[in-house]
Amino acid sequence: MKAALLRFVGKPLETGEVEVPELKPDEVLVKVKACGICRTDLHLMEGVLKPGKLPLILGHEAAGVVEETGSNVEEWKKGDRVIPYRYFTCGKCPSCLAGNEEVCYAYRGQLGFNWDGGFAEYFKAPEKNLVKLPGELSFQDGGTLACAGQTAYHAVKRRAEVKIGQTVLIMGAGGLGLQVLQYAKLAGATVLIADRSERKIEYAAKFNPDHLLNLNSTRFPEEVKLLTNDVGVDVAIDTTASSAVILKGLKSLRKLGKMLLLGASDEPLKGISSTQMLINEYEILGSRSSTKQELMEATAIAASKKIKSIITETYQLGQINEAMEKLKRGEIIGRATLTF
Repeated sequence: MKAALLRFVGKPLETGEVEVPELKPDEVLVKVKACGICRTDLHLMEGVLKPGKLPLILGHEAAGVVEETGSNVEEWKKGDRVIPYRYFTCGKCPSCLAGNEEVCYAYRGQLGFNWDGGFAEYFKAPEKNLVKLPGELSFQDGGTLACAGQTAYHAVKRRAEVKIGQTVLIMGAGGLGLQVLQYAKLAGATVLIADRSERKIEYAAKFNPDHLLNLNSTRFPEEVKLLTNDVGVDVAIDTTASSAVILKGLKSLRKLGKMLLLGASDEPLKGISSTQMLINEYEILGSRSSTKQELMEATAIAASKKIKSIITETYQLGQINEAMEKLKRGEIIGRATLTF
């Protein structure tokens, strides 16, 4: 099968022929129809995140149809439309038993991280790690749910616990930020979204935020306070992983506000005052992907057409490095995807 391989950190992906994955009795082979291109893929290429193995086929926002099933598989049959829950969890550790499988202590694997992913014509996954993709959703939109959609849903619903009447600030208007915007609006919040790019700000307007802001403004926190009756926002959600932007978010919070971190970076957080954290009783929270149940819920919401597509560009497998370079330069508005 054709695949794009990461052989060396810091180098472009290599496109070529590899063997189709062999199935164990509890595994399913999926023929890929689309796979979203996530900034996390770029982080793995650059070494910001360490690949679990090399060579590695990246791609965790995959969608496709079942091609073949292992001898013990009962839930799926050839032709079923599916997306992956990318964490292949143990089901036995304290996190899994408490319903927090996204922070499993003993992963069997993670699609596109240490288990070959969707930048290929096929990938395999354990039977329990597939979710039905409704016919109302395209493969391209379904794939983005397997990362950006579920991550946004988990952040809004479970980590930030956004409620009707609250005010939410989203920093970063890329694919993930646009998904957060939509789920926050569905939760009944007033939503402000900000970015450094005027093109991204302009595109974000199509998703009906209540206010649009530019992160380059030297008076950014003051502008947020002006829009919130000099109080600040209940929740700030960062997708940029920039210390400077996160500090702007903290300065935009109301007392008892929550700061959620969704972006990954090897850059240490700088400039955070423990005194301000204490005096204002701020919370800084990490938020990682979601549970499988939350992926299923996010998929159902998207299938009901309450969530707009964030796909803006499509590429063929042979164009993957072109897409990665464009992503690195910050030129992709919304989400790019591979199609097969």
